[in-house]
Amino acid sequence: MKSLIQILLKKFPGMNFEWVKECNEKQIEKIQDHILMNISYEEFYRLIHS
Repeated sequence: MKSLIQILLKKFPGMNFEWVKECNEKQIEKIQDHILMNISYEEFYRLIHS
């Protein structure tokens, strides 16, 4: 989980990713599926939580 948060911080510097620790398996898969997309943090967050 820590390495995933580190990767997210490289993509979205300065953002708070404490919420990732509360993600279920399906949400983690969504993170992995969308991490390489060229989208804003807000859009990324929305996709993970939809």
